[in-house]
Amino acid sequence: MGRKFLLLIWLLVCEIVAPAFAAVSEEEAKKLGNELTPMGAERAGNAAGTIPAYTGKILGAPSWVDYPGTGNHYPEMYPNEKPLFYITASNIPKYEDHLTPGLIAILKKFPNSFRLPIYTSHRDVRYSDRVHQATHTNALNAELVQGVGVNNAHFGTPFPLPKNGAEVIWNHIVYQRPWSSEAVYVEAAVYPGGSIALSKYRDIIRGSYIDPSLDAKLFAETNILAYYLKYTLEPVRQKGEIILVHEYLNQDVNPRAVWAYIPGTRRVRRAPTVGYDNPSGVGGLRTDDERTGFNGAIDRYHWKLLGKREVFIPYHNYKFENNKLKYKDIMTPKHPNPDLFRFELHRVWVVEATLKRKSRHIYARRQFFIDEDSWMVHLADNYDSKDNIWRSHIINSTNAYDLPGITGRVEVLFDLQNNAYVIDKLYNEEPKALTRLDTPYPVRYFTPGNLRRLGNR
Repeated sequence: MGRKFLLLIWLLVCEIVAPAFAAVSEEEAKKLGNELTPMGAERAGNAAGTIPAYTGKILGAPSWVDYPGTGNHYPEMYPNEKPLFYITASNIPKYEDHLTPGLIAILKKFPNSFRLPIYTSHRDVRYSDRVHQATHTNALNAELVQGVGVNNAHFGTPFPLPKNGAEVIWNHIVYQRPWSSEAVYVEAAVYPGGSIALSKYRDIIRGSYIDPSLDAKLFAETNILAYYLKYTLEPVRQKGEIILVHEYLNQDVNPRAVWAYIPGTRRVRRAPTVGYDNPSGVGGLRTDDERTGFNGAIDRYHWKLLGKREVFIPYHNYKFENNKLKYKDIMTPKHPNPDLFRFELHRVWVVEATLKRKSRHIYARRQFFIDEDSWMVHLADNYDSKDNIWRSHIINSTNAYDLPGITGRVEVLFDLQNNAYVIDKLYNEEPKALTRLDTPYPVRYFTPGNLRRLGNR
């Protein structure tokens, strides 16, 4: 009994106080830019020739794309390409090795109307030299702290040579996106029968982690990963609600801080529950930590790295950006118009999260499929307490010409148990697309005091 008791105490200590994981050696880091890409992906294609080798020859908009500049809708990068084939419920067995459980479940749920258009795969887009250099520096210095935070990382991918699932999910949390931006987005919940609940919001972000004006030392002094402000424009009953978020890189030191302004009370309050499985967005059909596939604190789960797979994932999805489309053309009943999707075969890291003993979350198990080139979650499956798929998430990506590089775009979350779906980050009918701000909103704009001033205007 004494040995069992000591073993139990040891397991409890290991669960609560996880060690800091050391950075990689100089010898390991030399792989970056050689047999591996500067971001840590395998440079070579696959043996079948269905995944090409990485070239990194395109920085920004390629020569054949006429992109007027930031704030404009992104034109197609491969406008003349057609689907190679379609995957439907009837031919799942032929392609099952390259499909996730969630995609299979969606295809089976809608056998007569949903399909996956499969296109030629491309790996030509690269990030800036500074991102590549920062990623190499991070490989030598970044540390995972207590399993819930990151130290000694800045600007690039923290762990391009990951050793565990937590490092991979942190690579996703800080994947590349415009460091300072503003946009008006539409989010909608589409219910069985086709009824739609729609919300419109203004989104302002200042991402300190990828702020080009900060060096690693200045960034480390703040620990701020990003400032985020969301101003609700529609529906009318919620107009004027404002959410302010301070997100931190080392969450062991600073957990997420959130404030809310509610017009009815004209007061700013600290919001303690904006995170984890708090219902989020229109209809409450997704959780706070589900946006972008996963975000926020990772401390309620054990993170296991299951290795790599070759999977069809949404890539170069410019059709969702088309400003000639109306929202009604996209938000068709049961699921979005399937012909707007574009899937390509890519290698992905597979990370599984299982809920810790005595931790609470509506999802008992989750799987994430993370592109090796961009480190962003493209597909995610979320399971209930009986280990049935509850919600499956598809996150589109584009080459954001003004970033430059592959980044996340329109998200679609299928609630397979309630026969509904959520679609977010649409701006087809808005006069402007996502605008990268060369002159960012100042840090003082993202303070609780300013939130009160914004709300009283």
